[in-house]
Amino acid sequence: MQVLITRRHAVARFGILALVLAACSAPLAPAPTGESIAIAFMTSVGPVEFWEDRIAAFEETHPGIHVEPYYRPPPDDWPRQADAVLGFDIVQQDLIDRGWILDLTPLIASDERFDADDFHPGVLEVFQQEGHTWAIPVGITLWAIMVYSPAVFHEVGAPLPNPRWTWGDVAEAARLLSGKTADGRERYSVLDDYTLSNIAIEWIAERSGGLYREEGRDII
Repeated sequence: MQVLITRRHAVARFGILALVLAACSAPLAPAPTGESIAIAFMTSVGPVEFWEDRIAAFEETHPGIHVEPYYRPPPDDWPRQADAVLGFDIVQQDLIDRGWILDLTPLIASDERFDADDFHPGVLEVFQQEGHTWAIPVGITLWAIMVYSPAVFHEVGAPLPNPRWTWGDVAEAARLLSGKTADGRERYSVLDDYTLSNIAIEWIAERSGGLYREEGRDII
């Protein structure tokens, strides 16, 4: 998960950064009061009580800032509707090119309490490009991983998985891994007919340069 800060209201930039940091670091000192600032914060992540508690704590610490939450999936034009959005996608380059997302680098540099070591190794770097930080990670989504026993591959004469494998290699390994073990036990690969059909399509695409080609006005 990440928080993206947009340029919709320049006056609200520092406030929403403080909201993000308040969720993952020590309490922040009260911001200078004066002109009242409203921040539109959009997220489809729940439960609602989680954000209500944090927003209330933030507003208590920063009485000059009001956070207006919107609990719904961010629309395509979210940079024009919210000052900050909580999402799951990597920062989109086209939004950076259009100037719709705020570069957080100078804000981070000016905040003595910001410590990159507060984040898990490599997580903050996911949202950085060419030395600039474009979003603040507020959580980690665990990715699926594959675990296998090399002994099983060796037993059936299948090569171990490697980055150069094609979909054809995956299908062949699955075929070899299906059958009886040396002691007569049944063993099955994870591929069903539906998965195999998708692998076949990918296999064709790898060798043909794509599933479709254009000839004049026709798509073959």
